[in-house]
Amino acid sequence: MRTAPRIGINVHTDADFREAALPLFSDGLVDAIEWDIDETWGFDDAPRAVPDWVDALLDVYADDGALYGHGVWFSLLSARLEPRQQRWLAHLANECTRRPYRHVSEHFGWLTAGAFSRNTNLPCPPSETAVAIGVDRVGRLAEAAGTPFGLENSSVALGRVDAEQQGGFLADVLGRAHAFLVLDVHNVWTQAVNLDLDAHALLATYPLDRVRELHVSGGDWVHLCDREVRTDSHDGDVPAPVWELAHAALARCSSLEVVFLERRPGTLDSDAARKAWRADFARLRSLAEPS
Repeated sequence: MRTAPRIGINVHTDADFREAALPLFSDGLVDAIEWDIDETWGFDDAPRAVPDWVDALLDVYADDGALYGHGVWFSLLSARLEPRQQRWLAHLANECTRRPYRHVSEHFGWLTAGAFSRNTNLPCPPSETAVAIGVDRVGRLAEAAGTPFGLENSSVALGRVDAEQQGGFLADVLGRAHAFLVLDVHNVWTQAVNLDLDAHALLATYPLDRVRELHVSGGDWVHLCDREVRTDSHDGDVPAPVWELAHAALARCSSLEVVFLERRPGTLDSDAARKAWRADFARLRSLAEPS
């Protein structure tokens, strides 16, 4: 029988999130929290302040060994290490000295290139050079954090072949860097539905033995180029096919430690949205119980 992983949520600073999450915290249901570790300094030289209640929450979970850091803005696969990224690494080291994180992770892809410094994370075709850059950057990140370090799979791809190669690409980087995989099952499903691939077959291309953290979320559809395209926008309820993928991943990820229900800030702005989000959390707790 497998051991049940911790079940947690990602934390935001807005009042709607606080109202939505307070019943879960009050009932002692949140085993762990994920914090966008570069929330206040991803593109700033001086970190911005967060509300006192967020600081206190981070400290409580850090003291309990249940605080997980997740980066957004580093740009792992940028060919050249920019001054902004050097500052990012320094901020990461300072934050991980300030409070202990169980582990830290970043997104797989790139968003910084020369004058372009802030965008969505974009895919990179696999190559030996790209793998070497990824291994180097993970080494720098792990050294700055002083913790185990991992990478999250992408929600976008250059095409069907690229999507089918990303699992192997990640496996090469993670294996050489001795790092772990953050598996986002909504990202897998998003690629599959947008590129007409089988989601469960795509899931199997990833190094599931390296999964230490699992992300479950919802998203939305946008009309683009005369078709409906799925986006990893974290602003909706978890759809049924993602629950099915999460169930499959839970059965196959033998090193899994923690599962997070993710939601974007500013999207829990009604009683109905907050109630549905808490229902998703309850379903996730039930799904993750060992059978």
